[in-house]
Amino acid sequence: MRAISTESSYKAVDKLLFSKGRNLYIISPFVSEYYLKMLKRLSSRKNVYLITSESSYSKAVEYAGSRLAGTPKISHAAIVAATVALTALAKQYMIALLAIDMLGIWAAFFTVAMLSPKRKSRMHVKIVRGNFVHEKVYIGENRAITGSANLTYSGMHKNTERIEIIDDKKEVKELRRHFEDMWHKAVS
Repeated sequence: MRAISTESSYKAVDKLLFSKGRNLYIISPFVSEYYLKMLKRLSSRKNVYLITSESSYSKAVEYAGSRLAGTPKISHAAIVAATVALTALAKQYMIALLAIDMLGIWAAFFTVAMLSPKRKSRMHVKIVRGNFVHEKVYIGENRAITGSANLTYSGMHKNTERIEIIDDKKEVKELRRHFEDMWHKAVS
């Protein structure tokens, strides 16, 4: 275990967040939009489990449940209908009919690939009702970080925070068990 007291906690935490592994476990009462966006991106390739406070919960759920925050949702049916309509319009012109049909088919596949909903989010968010959870814990596959730093830009980049980096497999496993106990007590 190493203890660090610095205003650059983000270096150790970001290294853990982006580390290899299938799961990421986080307890932080406050999570800024900057880090919610980061967690959303990470959830495309790993499971992200977050326990937070009521003040951060609704925004976190919005990120967890949306494709990409702020982007419109377009159904497959709408994409196919638009492609069929464009192809039908193109067929009205006799010049290069075959080329336009092939272009329409290619455009349909490209459009569906680009605009179809992304993989289901693997970001899961819960809160513990009744008690304010004040601890900050970040757990990866083989490393954990505990300390005073919230998952906010200020907590990671500006404030002088004390964090402990834990590489001992038994301690990491114990922290994961602690997280799972809290997760089962928490509500969605």
